[in-house]
Amino acid sequence: MSAPAAATSHATRVRAGLKRLSEGRTDEAEVILREALAARPDDPWVLNGLGGVALLRRDTAAAEKLIGTAARLQPGEPEILANLAALHTECDRLDDAETCLDEAVRLAPRHAGIRERRAELLLARRRPEDAAREAQHALECDPERPRAWLLRGLCALAASDRPLAIACFEEAVALDEACIEAWHNLAEAHASLGDEAVAIDCAERAYLCAPSDPAHIVTLARLLAARDPSRSGELLRRALALAPGYLPALELQALTATDDATARQAFAALATAARENGAGSGPALLTLARALAGAGRFADALLASERAAAMELPEARPLRHACLFALGRFEEAYHGLPEPRRAIDAVLVPPDMPLGEVVFALRLLPALTEQAGRELPLLAPSALHSLLAPLAPILSEAGSADASQPLILAEAMAHLRADAGMLAMSAPYVTVEPGRAGLWQDAIAALPGPRIGIVWSARIPGMGLEDLLAAARPLGTVVSLAIGAARDELARVPDVIDAGHRIGGPEDLAAAIASLDLVLAPDCLALHLAGALRQPGIALLPRAPHWIWQEEAGRARFYPSLTPYRAVSPDTTSPGSELERLIRTRLATEAEA
Repeated sequence: MSAPAAATSHATRVRAGLKRLSEGRTDEAEVILREALAARPDDPWVLNGLGGVALLRRDTAAAEKLIGTAARLQPGEPEILANLAALHTECDRLDDAETCLDEAVRLAPRHAGIRERRAELLLARRRPEDAAREAQHALECDPERPRAWLLRGLCALAASDRPLAIACFEEAVALDEACIEAWHNLAEAHASLGDEAVAIDCAERAYLCAPSDPAHIVTLARLLAARDPSRSGELLRRALALAPGYLPALELQALTATDDATARQAFAALATAARENGAGSGPALLTLARALAGAGRFADALLASERAAAMELPEARPLRHACLFALGRFEEAYHGLPEPRRAIDAVLVPPDMPLGEVVFALRLLPALTEQAGRELPLLAPSALHSLLAPLAPILSEAGSADASQPLILAEAMAHLRADAGMLAMSAPYVTVEPGRAGLWQDAIAALPGPRIGIVWSARIPGMGLEDLLAAARPLGTVVSLAIGAARDELARVPDVIDAGHRIGGPEDLAAAIASLDLVLAPDCLALHLAGALRQPGIALLPRAPHWIWQEEAGRARFYPSLTPYRAVSPDTTSPGSELERLIRTRLATEAEA
C-alpha cells in the first residue's frame, strides 16, 4: 500500500496564488489565495495578494482593509508598501503614495519592480525627468524588464525625444512581444513622424494582443481611416459594439463621417455621450471640442473648450486658443496672459518644436528684433543651424550661457500679441545658401520640366502617393521630397525621382524646393518651407486644417504662394482629376508670371 501524498504546503499555495496574480489570472489567484487565507487568516502575504486582486477590480474599500491589515502585520515590508502606494494612487492620495514608494525604495534599492512603480507615479505627477531616472535605475537592476523599457520610453515621449522613445519601446517589444502599451506607443510615435506604414503595423500588433480592447481598436481604425476606410469603419463599429459610449470611438466616427447626414448623427451621438458622462466631465467636453474643431466647427468647439478650460484641464487651453485664432479673434486668445517680458537677449528654438511651426514662427524674428532694439541671436539645435544661419546669428550650446533671458520661439506670438496683420508675409523670409542652392538647381534643371515636388499622406483621403501621381504624372516630372520610411513606397514607382536620398537636412530640403516649379504637400516641413520661400505650391489639407491655413482669395492667407486644396470624401467622383486641374492651372499661372 503506497504512502499518502504529502499535503501541499501553505507557502507553495501562496506562491502559486501570487504567481497567477502576476500573470493577470485574477480569478484563479483569488481562489487559491482565499483557500490560503482560510488556513492562515493573519498571513500578510496572502492579505497583500488579495488586496492586489481587489485593486485590479477597483474595489478600493476591500483593498484598503486587506492591504492595511497586511502593512500592520508586516511593517516595513517593501512589496506591501508598494501595494499600499498603489492603493493611495487609486484613491488619488498621491503624496501618500510617493511617501510609501520612497520608503520602499530605501528598504529595497535593487528591487526593479518597486523602481518601476515609483517611475510610473512620478510620470503621473508630471515629473518626467525624475521618472526617467527611476526607470533607468530599474533597468540597471534588471535590463531584461519590458515594463522598465516602456516607462523609459514614456519619459522620453514626455520630453519630446521621439527617437529615444521609439528605441525604448522597441526594446520592450523585443523582450515581450505581447507588451501592448509599447506597441501602442510605437504606433503613435511613428504616426507623429509620418511613418504611416510602420505606425499601422505597430497598431496591428497592439490590436492582435488585445482584439477586444476598444482603445487599440480605435487607434488602428484611426490610422487606417484614409488608407482603408472600409476596414476602419468595421473596426470602429466593433469598438462601439464593445463599448457603446466610448468617447474616442465616437470622436473618430464624427471626424470620418463622409456626408452631412452621417456627420450630424455622429455629432449627436458624441454630444449625448458627453452629457451622459455628466455636466462636470471635462474629458468628455474636451473630446467633443476636439471633434468639433476637427470638423471645422470652430465656434461650437470654442464653447466646449472654454467649458473644459474652466475645469482646469491643461489640454483645453491650447485648443481654445486654436479656435480663437481660426475665428480671427487674436486679441481674445491673449486675454489673461501675463504681460510680455521686455528684456530678452536671444530666441530659443526648442528641440521638440515641430519644424513646420518653427518655419512659420520665423517670420516674427524682425518684429522681435525691432522690439528688442538689437539683433537677437538664435539658440537652436545643431541640425537647424545651416537653415537658420542666414536669418540671425546662431549661438551654439557652448555659447548659450551668454543668453540669460531667451524667449522660446513657440511663445513669440503671445509675446508680441501678434495679430493677422503682423503674421502676414510680404516677401520670402527664408533663404538658401547660394552654394547649396546652385548644386540643387543644377541637379533639378537636368530633369524635363515642369518639375513637380511631392510629399504624400496616407492619413488624408485622396492624398496618398498613388493619388498624387495620378494627378501630377501627366503634367511633368515628379520629384519625391519624402524622407525616412516613406521613401520605401517609391520602390513600386521607379519613374519618380527620389530626391529624398540626397536630402541631409532642412537646408537641403529648402534648396530642393527652391529649384522646383511646383510643390504638393500636406501640412509638413516641406509645405512650410515652400510658403516661406514663396515658391508656388498646393497645400494638401484635411477638411478642417490648422488655423494657419486660413484661405483668402483662393490662396493661403499666411503663405500667399500656396493654394489650399481640401481633402475630398471617398465617394467624390474623380478627386484626382480635380487636383490635376488645379496643378495645371497653377503651372500655367506661374508660366505666365
